[in-house]
Amino acid sequence: GKAAILVAKAVFYLTFGAWVDDEDAAILAQWRSLAADFVMPRLVDRMGLRTLVTPVQSLRLRTTALLLKHQAALTLEDMNRELGPWRRPDVATLSDEVGFVVGFAGIGGTTAAVWSTGHVLCAELSSDADPKHTDLGGRTPEQMVALYRSNARNFVKETCRLMAPVGDISFELSAPRHFPLFGTLPEGTLVSGAINLANRDPAAFRRPELFDPSRPDLNRALTWNGQAFGPRGDDRVYPRICPGREMALEVATAVCNIAIGEEPAPMSP
Repeated sequence: GKAAILVAKAVFYLTFGAWVDDEDAAILAQWRSLAADFVMPRLVDRMGLRTLVTPVQSLRLRTTALLLKHQAALTLEDMNRELGPWRRPDVATLSDEVGFVVGFAGIGGTTAAVWSTGHVLCAELSSDADPKHTDLGGRTPEQMVALYRSNARNFVKETCRLMAPVGDISFELSAPRHFPLFGTLPEGTLVSGAINLANRDPAAFRRPELFDPSRPDLNRALTWNGQAFGPRGDDRVYPRICPGREMALEVATAVCNIAIGEEPAPMSP
């Protein structure tokens, strides 16, 4: 849709300094529409069902081609020189990796946030919400828009608390860990966690099911790699925290501003 096109254009511009046309943006927007394929277990690929993986491979190639088309390779060459011992063997390899990060996380994740925020502005739940445990407080669309205008950043943050762009995570335990329901699991155990469920923990949030952008503890909300907007110092607590989280929030609010007839804030690459 139009929102996905706007997000793709904004993220690409802020990252690489080039404003793409609608045709190129439509390619980049597929990082959201193909998100489910990107998180497909690798076992599927290993079983030989490559017809399910082909769209993913194609999109990665087309994204790399767009980077070259818009002369992002010059930026990537500089980046590669500064990587030191982590320097990639060639710019094409780095282009694919950077394209994946910008596409999957930057474009895909931000589009998901805009999608859910748009639904909440219409006083509706997006498909990422749990309707049994999400309460919009009986507000009308007009009241939601007024609430958004009072603090757009917190409105988007609270939307993402209840309807996380990345709703679950899978990881391997680096050390034995005790879980109340399963006992102590050994190192190397594959574990899956539900972020939306964690963000409705009554021990962390008062009335956690209620949509409330004014809640004082909003920055405690979890993302797939930590508390994205927690107190200063979180970068050290969560060494893999998303470096583009502020950019994503700026893009999300800019697109939502356009949707409700507001002027978006100017952006610079």
